[in-house]
Amino acid sequence: MRSNTRGNHCTQGFLRRKLPCQVQSRLHTLRRSTFSAYFKIFSAVNVRWEDLGRLLEDKEENIDVFEVFAVLFTFCDGVFDDKLKEVFILFDFDGSGEIDFSEMYLALQSTLMGFCKLLVFPLPSTEQVKALAKRAMKVIDADENDTIDFREFSDWVTSDKEIQEFLVAHMDYQTREHAFSLYQKHLHKYLSCFNTASGHCINYEEEEEIFADKDKLRDELLARKDSVIPDTEIEEILSLMSTNSANSISSNTYLYITKAMCSYLATDLNGDHVIVPSELNTLLWLTEGIEPTKERVARELAAMDINSDGSISMVEWIKYLSSIDPVSGASYFDHELKVKFDYYDADNSGSISKYELLNMLRDTFKESSKELEAGMKEIFDKCLNDMANEILKVLDKDGSEVLEWPEFKNYMIEFTKKQNEIVEVIRKAKASSY
Repeated sequence: MRSNTRGNHCTQGFLRRKLPCQVQSRLHTLRRSTFSAYFKIFSAVNVRWEDLGRLLEDKEENIDVFEVFAVLFTFCDGVFDDKLKEVFILFDFDGSGEIDFSEMYLALQSTLMGFCKLLVFPLPSTEQVKALAKRAMKVIDADENDTIDFREFSDWVTSDKEIQEFLVAHMDYQTREHAFSLYQKHLHKYLSCFNTASGHCINYEEEEEIFADKDKLRDELLARKDSVIPDTEIEEILSLMSTNSANSISSNTYLYITKAMCSYLATDLNGDHVIVPSELNTLLWLTEGIEPTKERVARELAAMDINSDGSISMVEWIKYLSSIDPVSGASYFDHELKVKFDYYDADNSGSISKYELLNMLRDTFKESSKELEAGMKEIFDKCLNDMANEILKVLDKDGSEVLEWPEFKNYMIEFTKKQNEIVEVIRKAKASSY
């Protein structure tokens, strides 16, 4: 366990300050009556006392505090990596930043016993836990120094197949690594439909687009017996993919929408074709690579949930990613605009700041402005800064001073209005220099 510099977020410090002296010794059990007096500490955690009551020893009416904390840290709200770190810290008794075999044994014993009591599973024997601890240390200890650090511990939890299946089956939770594995399986399946319909294979490295006939692609998608997408949703998604009168769908558009589609399928754990807030967390995490905050999930849910039923259908998810046509106002999938948004969202926050918007505008006019003289460059930069301010002012509906994707989707409408002004500034500046 680490030093108390982590304040209220330090598990050891928390235990020492909040729990009675009995817990601070190596004897880590409490009477139920004593523990229940401290249960108000956990009022913000979504685990009921009746559930925790299953962790009580039947005869002694004692409760193992480490079992309780292992379960609490796992089931409570919060970022998964943070919860994993708290579990690690809980059993790092000497504060070394590493766990040895004895600490690993207690960690597994407390966690397994806590889960088994909570889920009413048969309790493992001491010999079984010791054998598991030995196998785990052998697998986890990559540098073979007889201890494991947090990175090794985290890599083990997020890559072990049995742990991943347990989290999905009993906690309705999956790590990004597990979701990504499912995503790849779905992606391979649906890319084969395009390859068959077009007569070519999508090549990730080639920039040249391939086109597939929309009707042939529909037939391929509907004919798949292992497809989990309802026929009605396939029709709606195909209409978003098809943006030209030639009734064809490009490989770039199909690939981008299919990636979004497969991210959705990998996240929908129970296969009910709706995404609830807990699953939306994983969907955004899988799509962007960073686990979003609860506040971000709530904002995105409100933006996506077209029919206000508190959940997200696949069509709502795809439409959320779609753009608005500046002329007709209709939804369509603008592959390049979404790529632009993701590229300039340098910090992966899910939003574009004024600084990032300014970088986008500079790159847009980079070629046309590179011959400007020093004095004119300052004027040009001021024009770009004014343009960024005006676009932000119009599109930033919630006053957050950043543009999230639902707001940014209207970027091309505002950019088109301002573009001619910047082009005219560049033209006059070049003319005056001759």
